[in-house]
Amino acid sequence: MWKSSTSKPLSERRASLAIPSRSSNRSTSSSPVSSAASSWSSRKATRGSGERNLNRKLVVFVPREALDTVRDALFAAGAGRIGDYERCSWYTAGTGTFKGGESTSPAVGESGREERVAELRLETVFPEERHDDVVAALRGSHPYEEPAFDVYPLL
Repeated sequence: MWKSSTSKPLSERRASLAIPSRSSNRSTSSSPVSSAASSWSSRKATRGSGERNLNRKLVVFVPREALDTVRDALFAAGAGRIGDYERCSWYTAGTGTFKGGESTSPAVGESGREERVAELRLETVFPEERHDDVVAALRGSHPYEEPAFDVYPLL
């Protein structure tokens, strides 16, 4: 069984590792990625009882041929900024599955039949005040009747 080399709770250890910072003595990198991460992670405000990050992460699954259309719409709605960088996103290939009910009109496949579709998992960030605009842009640009997506608050 693995044992921790520190007596600090896991949540404290994670907190000290999860947020890059230029002022940290552990990170002396001057790379653009390090600088962007530092700027992005410093976007915090004090509200109520403590600090909270104002960014959210969007994860959405899109067919390859719709990637650029969806990305363009998300970026136009305010997603994809990290510090002085724009149009920031990440994607990787995978396989999505679904079975549409009788009243559905799937963009791919047939109602009532389980489908397996090559898709891309697209991730980007956006400021929480752009939430409604980003979700509307996603729904308006995505080719699926019911796009699969998640929005996560960033800590």
